[in-house]
Amino acid sequence: MRHTLTLMAALVVAFGLQAQSNTATADTLGQAEQPHVSLQLGLGGGATLYSNMYDDSPYYSRYGLFVQVPLMFGYEVSPRWELRAGLRYDFCFDPLYYPVKVNYAERDGLAYSQGLDFESAPVNGKQSAYALRSYIGIPLQATWYPYPREKRLLQFQFDLFAGYAVGRTVMINHRSVSRTIAGDQVNWSDTSPLGEELTTDDNTLLRWRLELGATVSTDVLGLIHGVRFFGNLLPTYRDPLTGDGVYLFGMNFYL
Repeated sequence: MRHTLTLMAALVVAFGLQAQSNTATADTLGQAEQPHVSLQLGLGGGATLYSNMYDDSPYYSRYGLFVQVPLMFGYEVSPRWELRAGLRYDFCFDPLYYPVKVNYAERDGLAYSQGLDFESAPVNGKQSAYALRSYIGIPLQATWYPYPREKRLLQFQFDLFAGYAVGRTVMINHRSVSRTIAGDQVNWSDTSPLGEELTTDDNTLLRWRLELGATVSTDVLGLIHGVRFFGNLLPTYRDPLTGDGVYLFGMNFYL
C-alpha cells in the first residue's frame, strides 16, 4: 500500500511539472507570446497638405482628401518591430488652386486634350477644378513600437508604395450666375455649362507612383490619429509647356 501511495504521489508531481511547462511562455517584456503572422483589411482616410514648390503650375493644389483600402499581411519580427506588405487602393481628390482651362488640339477630325493651362480670360462667376486619381499598388511597411506593451500609444512607420493609376482625370466646372433687380423682385439666371475634363489619353496625367513616407501615429487621440510625411519619387503630372515633371510632396493627416 505504501508503494502504491508513493507511486501515485510521484505521478502527481510529474504531471504538475508537465502542466507548468506547457503554459504560455512570456517574452522579455512580460507579454504572452502572440501569433507572428496577421492579415488585416482596413479603411482609412484623411486630408493632405501639399508643399508649395510647384505653386506656379496649373496643376498645383494646396490641399486634398484621400481614402485608402489596404489588405495587409503582417509579420512580427520582435515585440518592437513589425513588417507588412500587401495590396492597397488609394483615391485622391485634389482641388486645383488656380482657374484653369483645357488645351485642345485636333487629330483625325477629333479634338483631344493637351493638358492644362492657366485661364487667361476673366472668369465670369465661379470655376472649380478637381484632380481625381485612383491607384492600385503594393505597400511595404516597417513599424516600430517604442512601447510594445501598449502598442496603441505610439507607432513610427516607414513605408514605400508602388502604385499604378487605374483612373485619372481633371474635372473643370463653370458657374455663371447673373441677377436682375427690379423693385423687390430678384431674378436669377444660371448659365452653367456641363463642364469639361481632360481625356483619359492625355499624356500630362502620368500613371506611375513611387512614394516614400514616414508616419507618427497613435490611437489614443480623438480626431487626428497620425501624421505622415511623404514624397513621390515619380512625377504625378507633366507640364505641357515645359515638359517638366510636377512632383508631389506634403503631409497626410489621418482621421
